[in-house]
Amino acid sequence: MIYYFNLETAPTSMLFPQPFRRPRRIHPPPGAPAKRQPIAPNPNPPEKRIQPMSKPNFANRTLFHGDNLAFLQGMNSQTVDLIATDPPFNKGKDFHATPDSLASGGRFQDRWSWERDVQQAWIDAIKDDHPQIHSLINHVIGGLDNDPKARRKRGGQEDIAAFLCFIAVRLIQMRRVLKDTGSIYLHCDPTASHYLKALMDALFGARNFRNEIVWLRKQGEKHNLARKRMPASHDIILFYVKSPTAQYRPQYTPYSPEYIQKNYNRRDHRGPYSTFPCTNDAGGNKPYTFRGITRAWRFKPETMQRMYDEGMLTQATPSSPFRYKKYLDQDAGVKIEDCWLDIPQVRARPEKTDYPTQKPLALYERIIKASSAEGDIVLDPFCGCATTPIAAERLRRQWVGMDLWDGAHQCVKQRIEDNRQLLDDPNPQITYTTHPPTRDDDNDNGNNAAVRARDRAAIAASRAQDQP
Repeated sequence: MIYYFNLETAPTSMLFPQPFRRPRRIHPPPGAPAKRQPIAPNPNPPEKRIQPMSKPNFANRTLFHGDNLAFLQGMNSQTVDLIATDPPFNKGKDFHATPDSLASGGRFQDRWSWERDVQQAWIDAIKDDHPQIHSLINHVIGGLDNDPKARRKRGGQEDIAAFLCFIAVRLIQMRRVLKDTGSIYLHCDPTASHYLKALMDALFGARNFRNEIVWLRKQGEKHNLARKRMPASHDIILFYVKSPTAQYRPQYTPYSPEYIQKNYNRRDHRGPYSTFPCTNDAGGNKPYTFRGITRAWRFKPETMQRMYDEGMLTQATPSSPFRYKKYLDQDAGVKIEDCWLDIPQVRARPEKTDYPTQKPLALYERIIKASSAEGDIVLDPFCGCATTPIAAERLRRQWVGMDLWDGAHQCVKQRIEDNRQLLDDPNPQITYTTHPPTRDDDNDNGNNAAVRARDRAAIAASRAQDQP
């Protein structure tokens, strides 16, 4: 790197190297007042403080029919434990259900137009309260202040920008209704997953990103028509939490019989077990001597002694390092990672409804088990053929669903009937409504008065449209 200086104005210290001098400590003169002590850091700063939760202003098993934005705006803040949803992907095509099927009549358009699908109120709300998201949309479209011709000249993508604006105003409300201990799983695919991740980083914070889950929905198709690229076979599920206090329970898959036969091939009076080393030479543990053998042991001396007394340690020879026993009934199995290869697409009835974008129950049951407990409230603002509500019902969770499809209510009722033998309540009562709830919470949870007023105006407008 080259630096250029004006020899007439540059200080001498910049033109000639100076020897290093340690800075002098300046002592206050005698009689001067004592220096003020720094304030101790707040052990519970605002960004880590758990906000008080509101009471739900909606019933369990509620299915809202209509535009989900008005329903989300009407929900009280901090009332939902988990959001698991499968919104449109910006695929640039229309989807239709198979005629004469349970989902007959189910269809939606996944094409986006800036002029047709975006409201100026959305842009204003995003600009006022979420400038990072506004900047992202402005970049994607090629300048919000430019005319369409100038946008195209700059490489703007109006369809993607319209999709992002549509989903952003809804994600803003989803974050508001989510508890501090809550999580959100956003199902998408590589068409727009990179844009959605940038949007979610701006809204939830990059530090609250947990996983980009890859779900292999199909593999080994012999007649794939892709010629100029590799066949697309996976979806993406973006997993974010509201705060570091979010609940999470690791999930496991059972070991295969071959793995058990190979690794749990020892047995004592407690059952089959495998052994693992007690040493941790690469972990930086300090060596110490245990029963005449000096090693960098993985466990503390008192733990080693307790395991020895309980018969949990074994040796190949009297001079070899100890290994500890792990019994098969104590092992949960293989911890599930972020590549889900074991859940295929829905292919057979009775689960299959022929809804164009139906997802497997096993997929959303895994999500619900990982990030919620029994009795928690699960929300799906794009519930379609009700995979998330049915999965939540089977796992003893409360649920709320939203969708534009006219047949969603009948589909939920039929799927509950098909799963009746798996439900605690054989006759669950579903609340079906087209009216948004009315917020009665006093805590804005970060929303300013202008946003709250805008929410109320949108709810009033939606109700006015519903009235004959």
